[in-house]
Amino acid sequence: MEKIAIISPLVLPVSEVKGGAVEQLILNIIEENEKSQTPLKIDLYSMYSEHVRYNYKNTKVYLIKKNIIETIFQKVINLGNKILKRKYRYDTYIRKAVKLVNKNNYDKIIIENRMGLYKEIYNKTQNKNNLIYHMHNDFDEFDKTPENYLFIEKTCFKILTVSNYINERLQQIKKSNKIVTYYNCIDQNKFDKKNIIKDKLDRIKKNYKINEKDFVIGFVGRVTEEKGIYELVLSFKEFVKNHKTAKLMIVGSSWFDKEKLTSFEKKLVDLTNDIKDNVIFTGYINYDKINYIYQMFNVLVIPSKCQESFGLVALEGIANNIPVIATGNGGLKEVLPKECICITNENMVDDINNALLKMYKENKNIFNGKFPNKFTKETYYKNFIKYIK
Repeated sequence: MEKIAIISPLVLPVSEVKGGAVEQLILNIIEENEKSQTPLKIDLYSMYSEHVRYNYKNTKVYLIKKNIIETIFQKVINLGNKILKRKYRYDTYIRKAVKLVNKNNYDKIIIENRMGLYKEIYNKTQNKNNLIYHMHNDFDEFDKTPENYLFIEKTCFKILTVSNYINERLQQIKKSNKIVTYYNCIDQNKFDKKNIIKDKLDRIKKNYKINEKDFVIGFVGRVTEEKGIYELVLSFKEFVKNHKTAKLMIVGSSWFDKEKLTSFEKKLVDLTNDIKDNVIFTGYINYDKINYIYQMFNVLVIPSKCQESFGLVALEGIANNIPVIATGNGGLKEVLPKECICITNENMVDDINNALLKMYKENKNIFNGKFPNKFTKETYYKNFIKYIK
């Protein structure tokens, strides 16, 4: 039995309860591995949470936590780095994970999404020829830098990217045959309408004051400026003038279950004050409850102004047979079906409004797309096995 380590980003616990796209994808691998007749022996390294329990035959879970003193020490070190304008960020979770990894021998070590974590593992592990880096997001200012990519490309066994878009971003820095596109997936069973309990759905609808006559426009994701939510609200304000039963449901917060509103979120609330009866801010919704929210949508809008790495929300909409209006930015275009209405960054407000008018006039069941096999949980696991060999 091949023994591998999967090291989560150590930002959230790997859990259906706490959310996180990367964490959910890790769970998909672990769950499929439980079903396999020739399973891998997996060691998972995850942040500790007192609310999460694990019970797997083929996966051992190492839970990493830090105490108050370690938390204070980390903050002091990083404050000093910030003052001195150093890019390096001290992370207690990473330090502890590296120590645990080095106590074991693995055929492969998969490092999820953090380039700094990869470098720490590489510099301190005994076996330097078996590291796989899995990149979920585009370059950023601190962790995912061209310099770190060049280090990883030189030292790794393989690099997995979630889309051709991310693959091409890396290839622009340096061409490499170590890079392969490894598409994300969703668990379709979680979005099967057969699993919906009608009484529960009715209670949720009542809680959000949604009636059968309402035309519900949904947004799911981080409520930040680059996601195009401001433009969506502007468009909705025009749309609702002539469609009084329309409602805009904004599902998410600026960062997972963050409760305090950011200045941008406050700006959105102010913008919707005159139509507050038609706009619903749900805040963060746990992943295990999200499908009940999707059941209320007549249309899903993904107005991202940024270059998306992939499009998990689009996949969730497709799985629920919901018409999608979206930009095709970045990896999003690799997910969107032909029935999707594409909008542009340049004319986003008008494009969204025109698309909503089209969706409103036509029946909401016009989209009858078959869920693509390449994005299923089963294919995701099969490709995982193939790529780590």
